[in-house]
Amino acid sequence: MAETASGGGRRRFTFEFKQSAVRLVMQEGLSLAEAAGRLGVRESLLRNWKRSIKLSDSPAQVEGLEAEVQRLRAENERLRMETEILKKATAFLARESP
Repeated sequence: MAETASGGGRRRFTFEFKQSAVRLVMQEGLSLAEAAGRLGVRESLLRNWKRSIKLSDSPAQVEGLEAEVQRLRAENERLRMETEILKKATAFLARESP
């Protein structure tokens, strides 16, 4: 989450923490002030993170991901069928050999 420098210096936040903070605003609909209050950071800091982190939810990218998922599911089904065929062939050949 956040790291505090010894001696009470500046806090450093991981990229994952920043992403989840921005996600609170972008996807869960919290205002910058609400999200900043929940996380214990300044609103201006969260605003800067929001500008710098591009959570990519563009329709074109979502469509591309959906196409990828569909392709992978089809490939997965094909591989399952091939595995079944190979299992049956193995069993058949095992019975035929002495």
